[in-house]
Amino acid sequence: MSNITTALEQNISKINSEISSTERPLAFEYEEAYSFSTWYASEHLGAKTMFQDSPSSSEISILAVARYEWILQKYVKSISSIFTERDVVALLDCYQGEIFFPDRFDSIASDLCNHLGIELDEYESSDVAELINKLRGLSPIQCAVLAEVLEHLWNTDMRAGLNIGDACAARGIQLL
Repeated sequence: MSNITTALEQNISKINSEISSTERPLAFEYEEAYSFSTWYASEHLGAKTMFQDSPSSSEISILAVARYEWILQKYVKSISSIFTERDVVALLDCYQGEIFFPDRFDSIASDLCNHLGIELDEYESSDVAELINKLRGLSPIQCAVLAEVLEHLWNTDMRAGLNIGDACAARGIQLL
């Protein structure tokens, strides 16, 4: 077992080097998300590319992205009829174009509290208590879907002048 572990560790180290050597500097809003995502990428790629006849890192990455997109498409409707337009505006104001990284999916409710200056353990007496409860009730997949939707709304739909309700509806998300 130790030979496999050693080979995996060596492969992960090689992949970390490849991930770290990007072709060009990243835009500021991507730097943090990128740096906090490399561990997940190297773990995934390391386990799948450790043998001589394994697919390349690029091929494995394409498969991983395709699987993630499949999950997003299957679960996007799971956040339908949960949020109001006001909820979405509050979340967009909180993140203002930030790019999510995997560990951030679990902190959407606490990020919103922090943004509004509300202590998480005191949110129930705030005017956003209902929204915080909705966020705390989301599954991990729903949090990832919400993060993708928020990024797309900010970076694409709002720049194109679309209103939030229409942009959400185009993705199959019905707002309350």
